[in-house]
Amino acid sequence: MKICRKCLTENKDRARFCRSCGTPLGAPIPQNPPTATHRTAALSDAALGSVSAPPAGGAAVPTSADTQTTMSTIQNPASATNGLGTWLKSSFIRPSGEYKTQSWWPIVPLSCNAAVVGLIQYVWAWHWFNDANGVLANIRYWMTGYSYGGNPFDDTPSVTVPLFHWVYCSLVVLALLYLTVVLCCIGGYTHGVSVPFRETHVRVSQHLMPLTLINLASLLFAALGNGTFIPSLVLLAIGGLMVFVTPLAYAARCDSRHGLDRVWVWSADLLICLLSHATFWFVAWAILQGIVRIVVASM
Repeated sequence: MKICRKCLTENKDRARFCRSCGTPLGAPIPQNPPTATHRTAALSDAALGSVSAPPAGGAAVPTSADTQTTMSTIQNPASATNGLGTWLKSSFIRPSGEYKTQSWWPIVPLSCNAAVVGLIQYVWAWHWFNDANGVLANIRYWMTGYSYGGNPFDDTPSVTVPLFHWVYCSLVVLALLYLTVVLCCIGGYTHGVSVPFRETHVRVSQHLMPLTLINLASLLFAALGNGTFIPSLVLLAIGGLMVFVTPLAYAARCDSRHGLDRVWVWSADLLICLLSHATFWFVAWAILQGIVRIVVASM
């Protein structure tokens, strides 16, 4: 009797192939029933045979390198994805590229841009308050003729701007950036193109990478002071214009899948952007006024 090493099926002594699976059979095995050791060895040989057997249909034989790569991918799924630092560097050099990202990675560049713009507003407020304080001290010196140590500004204390000013401005800008992401999704839907939010989130964060340089340059001019407010304001306005036109640029690239011409659809997107931004800034200003009233009432 011959026992197949693959499926352990009993075959006749004269059989050359297994009647169950078709595996070539070797020499006959004695009639004694196979022990557990024999079955284990048969199973091991069958497993080895299945690994070493040539693939059917001319498929390529996986090499050891492919096996190691597959195992490492299974053990560590994040290894198949670029690191956050690598993605930030690559998307900064080539913002229009396609990269594998985690869902939370786009939050990092958008939050950094929002924090930088909030810091610009904070520095502006600090300069404004201290300049006004210096002007008042100078007027007092002219009116009284009394100087403190020969310098009318020696007794002028430095004004400390509340940290809340930076936090609030940063949150407003971050909300504005995410409004831009939502408007990009709406622009695709109005043209009949369904784009997932995650994909739009990544693309907008990459396409706004040049905004980081603009904001950093504006922060540099704001920190210098001494008449550099205008360049800082101009750069910040350029960044704001870039944020505003991003949804319109996305909509302009889409082909309308409705019966309406895409120019009319784009005009509707422009109206949606204008109304959305007007509503956003109205709500932000109303919230700021409410917070100021609460702070003043508590003092």
